[in-house]
Amino acid sequence: MRRFLMVCALLWFASINSISQEVKPNGVFLVDSAKIGERIPYSLSIRYPKQMEFLFPDSNYNFFPFEFISKDFFITRTDSLRSVDSAIFYLSTFEIEPIQKLFLPVFMISQGDSIVLYPPVDSIHLKALINQLPDSLNIKANSEYSEVFFDFNYPYLLIGVGGFMLLVVVGFLIFGKSIKRQYLLFRLKRNHRRFTQKFYLLIADLKSREGSLNAEKMLVTWKKYMEKLENIPYTKLTTKEIVSYPDNNSINDSLKDVDKSIHGLIKIEKLYESFENLEYFTEERYNTRLNQLKYG
Repeated sequence: MRRFLMVCALLWFASINSISQEVKPNGVFLVDSAKIGERIPYSLSIRYPKQMEFLFPDSNYNFFPFEFISKDFFITRTDSLRSVDSAIFYLSTFEIEPIQKLFLPVFMISQGDSIVLYPPVDSIHLKALINQLPDSLNIKANSEYSEVFFDFNYPYLLIGVGGFMLLVVVGFLIFGKSIKRQYLLFRLKRNHRRFTQKFYLLIADLKSREGSLNAEKMLVTWKKYMEKLENIPYTKLTTKEIVSYPDNNSINDSLKDVDKSIHGLIKIEKLYESFENLEYFTEERYNTRLNQLKYG
């Protein structure tokens, strides 16, 4: 049995050797010369018995001293006995040797193994762009400023804006309620501070000759502030309508005194107590609203 296997193996190697001698790939450059970096076509073909199978190199093959660019395959042509495969490889070179050689292999597939067949070596002449270098070079100095215009990278801008908007949306979803509450607290405190400063100045100026006009101005200022504070249309309401709201009975007398002063029916000194009462009432409502925003 061992001798039989050895005889079979020898016969197989002999048949493969005879086939490899009979089947010869052909590889040639389609141009005689080329420049550095120029596109160079290389034709590779093979004629073989149609029952056999051959493979050509792919883009992962090492084409040194050339670099692979692309390739064109042609449909296999078959007659009653033989088949022909062919392809054109487009290469380029950046080496400086004047003559560069190449022979691409063809792989014969047989019983799960492969045998490499090589065509004859072909060469190409490299064209020289500079035939003779001068002994010295006259270099002209140019120190003038030359402005270079840069293209704006719009894709990066869109990515940055999109990322920023995403962060804003995520931050709003996570901290939106807290941010809104802090903003409302800031606006509430600012409006109250402005109202207090203006109201104190009006009280200090109450003793002027236009006391009745000043009282009317103070009342309008107070109504506008209370309208923002409690979202109630104080500026459109009469005294009777204002005190009809819950917890507003405490300012009934004060508002009536202000109305009387506008028509000259009460002394200015009496208004101090009325406006102090309005100020105390406003301060209580402000603190209530402040606590609602902080802990509500």
